[in-house]
Amino acid sequence: RKVQRKRTEKSFSAPKSVDYPSIVPESLIRQAAAFTAPRGRLEMGGLLIGHVDQSGNNVAVAGLFPEQLKESPGYCEFDGMYTALVAAACDAANQIGDEKTPKVRVIGWIHTHPDIGIFLSGIDVRTFQSLRDATPDRRLMAVVVDPLREENGVFLTEKKPNSHSPASGEVEMSSDLESRYHIVLDKLE
Repeated sequence: RKVQRKRTEKSFSAPKSVDYPSIVPESLIRQAAAFTAPRGRLEMGGLLIGHVDQSGNNVAVAGLFPEQLKESPGYCEFDGMYTALVAAACDAANQIGDEKTPKVRVIGWIHTHPDIGIFLSGIDVRTFQSLRDATPDRRLMAVVVDPLREENGVFLTEKKPNSHSPASGEVEMSSDLESRYHIVLDKLE
């Protein structure tokens, strides 16, 4: 019986996380830094809207910083309803175009570390893990921006809180995909 129980427990384990390559254009980082820098040393958090490209990369196209419920030099929080609102806007947008057009979705989260550098804190690691666990295919990235030091980092996994790459890459979109993003932004407006 002990052997059977162990086998049963194994069959219910969480799927293995894959750390998918990510594309985050520098222009997105510049916009995020310009928007958040006037807040000084108060952190700010939000969501990244993107898609999975034909090469299997997670691609961030737009960022959304909702009103913050809590903010301090080491913590920020926004209402979780924004994740549902963005997901609903993406679902509506995905109704247009053909099946070859990538689906838009919440592809990650973004937050600032004003004047403290680029890393994932213990709270960040738990947030990243929680968000990945809530995503059926576990495709998610985290982006940290230090608007005061003009630094940024793209994190592919919560398991390596100090392992990141700077934003890089460019986004090319078909007209159908571009239309999907316009629908998302219009709905969120």
